Amino acid sequence: MIYQFDHNINVKRCKLTYDYQYKGETHKYHPDFILEDGSLVEIKGWFRDVDKLKIESVKDRSIQLILNEDMKYMFDYVNDVYKCNWNFKSLYDKAYS
Repeated sequence: MIYQFDHNINVKRCKLTYDYQYKGETHKYHPDFILEDGSLVEIKGWFRDVDKLKIESVKDRSIQLILNEDMKYMFDYVNDVYKCNWNFKSLYDKAYS
């Protein structure tokens, strides 16, 4: 979010929900963010089979999947600009889940 705000990218928490089927049951999927153009963004540290079902449940707009390795430049930016030296990447590592 810091990177988005600093680069004037209008992003908000997504309030939309989508139904998907997993192991014979209906579940609700809540995408992470919605952009100004109405497209969605989902952030995952790693990709599981159930995540594929969630993403495929979105039929009414585009959705972008961003994985841990895709965010490196954002993490680097925040650490460089704000001198926080925090390992943001660890928040999305499988080992820390």
